[in-house]
Amino acid sequence: NCMNSITVTLKTNVPLIPNAFCQPKITINSLPDAIHPNGPIGLVAPPGTCKLVTNAAFLFKNQNDGVVAFGDWQSNVLTLWSATRSMAGSTYEITFEVKNPLTGTGTSFPTGPIATSLYVNPIKIDSSAVGFGAKLGIPSMKNLNDKVYDATQPFKGMTHKTAVAQDVVGVVDMDKSVDRPCCLCDVQDGDATPMLVRLPKFCTKNIGQSNPFPCANNTISVTIAATTVLEANRTVITISGLSGAIVDGSTVSLVSAPG
Repeated sequence: NCMNSITVTLKTNVPLIPNAFCQPKITINSLPDAIHPNGPIGLVAPPGTCKLVTNAAFLFKNQNDGVVAFGDWQSNVLTLWSATRSMAGSTYEITFEVKNPLTGTGTSFPTGPIATSLYVNPIKIDSSAVGFGAKLGIPSMKNLNDKVYDATQPFKGMTHKTAVAQDVVGVVDMDKSVDRPCCLCDVQDGDATPMLVRLPKFCTKNIGQSNPFPCANNTISVTIAATTVLEANRTVITISGLSGAIVDGSTVSLVSAPG
């Protein structure tokens, strides 16, 4: 149950226009250790984003003739095909869920702000328009007859057989979040970087007693909170060092604290 929501924010300087001639797709690479079965992966819009712009999840599908609001996951690579036209300059956010590995990737993370690039491989994004071979982010595109590409009329005077791309950017690094994830214990700035997986630990580990006097019944209270899921019937927690405590038998009763 170590689920992790990955959020992607995209803005392009040209619209993505799927049609009979051109099928835009976006590929996000290098998500190491993310666990998800190969095949369709569900997309959702983060809470609140639908008030600003259309539900971005419905802009994409998992294949050229695939299912809307899904991407295609193959060996840690996410591919998104355009399902409907996007607007140039508009910001779109999508979220998908993967499972984190069972162990963290290291122990030597410093406290406070961190240079996340030192700990996580770059995450790559690539875009292409199947049929044209064009890439996003190019300042100009010409066909073999030297007719300038017109973003308002992308297919005027051009065919998918003669179009060629110039000054192609190709695969580029994505800008990784250096924020602090919400609503989790013991997180640091930079922990929102995708697939930065820390070793599990107890972020709360308090113990106290109800009576300090000799020969009295004493209630020991333990408060714990972990940074990861404590799986039922699999997790073993050991508390040691309670010297002098006297109990009847080898088991003790556990009760929830009042309130």
